[in-house]
Amino acid sequence: MRSVRDLDLQQADTNLVGGHVVVLVVDALAVVAALFAAFVLGQRARRREQRDRTDAHRQAFDTSLQRALEMSKAEPDVYGIVSVALPEAVPRLQVEMLVADSSRAHFHQTLNAGSGDTEERSGCGVVSPLDCPATGRGRTLVFPTSRAIDACPYLQRRPSGAVPRPARRSASRARRLG
Repeated sequence: MRSVRDLDLQQADTNLVGGHVVVLVVDALAVVAALFAAFVLGQRARRREQRDRTDAHRQAFDTSLQRALEMSKAEPDVYGIVSVALPEAVPRLQVEMLVADSSRAHFHQTLNAGSGDTEERSGCGVVSPLDCPATGRGRTLVFPTSRAIDACPYLQRRPSGAVPRPARRSASRARRLG
């Protein structure tokens, strides 16, 4: 009788140890799952906070730009405001603004701002809105590089050489208000 009882106790002890191990493994998995969930939620919170900060900065910039434009009295004032605003809005890009004259036969450069040395910033060689691919299509054109076979021919022939980063040609249709 004693041996059966000893065997039962030994088997119960083995089951307890095995159950204890299972509980420890389940607890360890629960801790790993909780840590992973905390990491994922932390990443989401960081991205949301970054997006909110970016949105707040953009909204403050937009408001400031709008107030500055409302105070401008003449077209040259607007060009001055835009030449200050563009490098802040797109600090790593070279930006050039061409405006067509009243006959729409010629472009004239109203600003050339952005990164790079002035020597590197050769302007667009297009002379007329009729020759500009972006203006002709009435939409923004994006090229992977100015060396691309389908890039704007005026970007390909820049005196300063090829543009190594994505090149963008933009067109806007301005209407007269009044």
